[in-house]
Amino acid sequence: MAYFPETALPGGRHTAVFSGKDMAGLIASKSVAFTTEGTDIAMVRDSLVIDDSAGNGDGRINSGEQFDLYLNLQNIGTAPAEEVRAVLYSNSPYIALQQPSASYGNILPGQEACPQGDYTNFTVTALDTGERENTEPVEAVFVLKIIDKGGNEWEEEFFVKIYPSLFVELDKLSLIHI
Repeated sequence: MAYFPETALPGGRHTAVFSGKDMAGLIASKSVAFTTEGTDIAMVRDSLVIDDSAGNGDGRINSGEQFDLYLNLQNIGTAPAEEVRAVLYSNSPYIALQQPSASYGNILPGQEACPQGDYTNFTVTALDTGERENTEPVEAVFVLKIIDKGGNEWEEEFFVKIYPSLFVELDKLSLIHI
């Protein structure tokens, strides 16, 4: 049996639990402990808050609207990460990045951090989503690249829905009979 995790495991001691069912339907499990080499730093995006209050403030990203992404990071490794910074990328034709980078400083193991300094968020503008008769939202793909002083890099992909400017939810309309 081979197992390939989606992300690299940080250096240190790990335990994997394997379970399965035999032909009679009985479930059995086996724990295997192992140690991995490598960096003891592992960074992940801890939270994402989307703020469209600079636009219409409806909690939805509409084409033509500027919004801010607040991204907190967490060091889930066992060693400190020094001089952490993050850069936001996207190849989506539906967004333009105004402020694509932020600094997080040093992050201790288990600690969460928010951006520090002049830029505490990532600023983005949603562009036109296409033909006016299109009422479906589109998904803009973002890649967050996290880098530390030691040259360690981590990437995470996430999506944000962008709604056409004239999008109306029909289930929220009500007719008034006069």
